[in-house]
Amino acid sequence: MILLHLENYLATARKQSLVHGPAALKLTVIFDMEGFSMRQYAWKPAAEMVVTLLKIYEANYPEILKTCLIVNAPKVFALAFSVIKKFMHENTISKIKIYGTDSKKWQAQVLAMVDKDQLPVFYGGTMVDENGDTKCSLIVSVLKFYKCTCILNSFSFNLC
Repeated sequence: MILLHLENYLATARKQSLVHGPAALKLTVIFDMEGFSMRQYAWKPAAEMVVTLLKIYEANYPEILKTCLIVNAPKVFALAFSVIKKFMHENTISKIKIYGTDSKKWQAQVLAMVDKDQLPVFYGGTMVDENGDTKCSLIVSVLKFYKCTCILNSFSFNLC
């Protein structure tokens, strides 16, 4: 499922780059970890899948990530990330920023990278979907992974 999202993104981004330039080929990812629990960290198949996905990403998609903002990260996430980053390239690690549950701290960073009109109201932007949903469930790519939300936006274009 995640690879399908990446391949669909790349196809759309290539078309957008013809109009908007190479910046459209970069991906800004927001992982919302609200609701994440210790049980998800301890589940071995999930940890193995994360490592496998990281290896696939770094082997096949290393240059598409502009930045990854992890928001609402519980305190225990720092421990889990210290283990996972051993399997990551330094260049990838440098693109990841982790924020706790204080939305005032992470919303400013999100808004510095994503135009307000491209960001759901729930995350500090102005975008709502046709149903008035402030999370924009109909139009934002959401990957349910451990009850974790991944919002995919690139540059200032909603490519989702």
